Amino acid sequence: MRIFLTSLSAVVLSVLLIPASAQTPSPKNPVRSLRFYYAGASFSNEDDVNPRAVFLLKNGKENVSVQLTANAFSRPLDYTGPLPIELFREQRTEAGVKREPLGELKCPDSWKGVLFIVTRNPANAVLPFRFYPIEDWAPSLPDEHVRIMNLCPYPLAAKTGTSPVAIAAQSTVDVTLSVGSDIALGLAVQRGGRWERILSTSILRPDQNKLQLLVFPNSDGAIRVVVIKDLPEPPPEATSGKLPRT
Repeated sequence: MRIFLTSLSAVVLSVLLIPASAQTPSPKNPVRSLRFYYAGASFSNEDDVNPRAVFLLKNGKENVSVQLTANAFSRPLDYTGPLPIELFREQRTEAGVKREPLGELKCPDSWKGVLFIVTRNPANAVLPFRFYPIEDWAPSLPDEHVRIMNLCPYPLAAKTGTSPVAIAAQSTVDVTLSVGSDIALGLAVQRGGRWERILSTSILRPDQNKLQLLVFPNSDGAIRVVVIKDLPEPPPEATSGKLPRT
């Protein structure tokens, strides 16, 4: 399990990934839950603070248009294509449709749910973004726990109950949730020889009874925290629909 980059801000959820129609996956390409989080940031000498993140990917036999909004999640997509995931653009010319490759997205083949953290990369003129994969799957996280993924080059201290828990730089720890309907969450980062509080809040206990927190540095040096609720889960087991014998 892992993470990525950004200043403390409210967590926003938005739906901007256009889903493909249902596919019948082959054993070679099983169904995966796929979604994105675009961590928006500003860069000096740029008029467009959060440039558009728009591209296509092939899902099974269909091309899917992805349009991401800054500081928001896309809707999960049931992805049935191969790995790595190919990103591309299409342009219509007099000769027909021309495909422009933009890059590939990689993740472990064993993951059933993947969240890609999307951040700016001005050095890439073709697709000016970086994509960092995180496992995004409810069964991978124990019940009554919060998974804190520290991508910072600094240690963290986390508190969800009475005792703080240390989280080393570039590491992940599962912490037991506090009791009650509201979950108290506190985070502090150690840098420059002192501790700085970066989060102190209370979150209504989610129905899943589990959370993920991504902690990473923004381009301006501030620390960003992204709270992930509603992790994708396996579909319910199908029933036969037959009446019991009498």
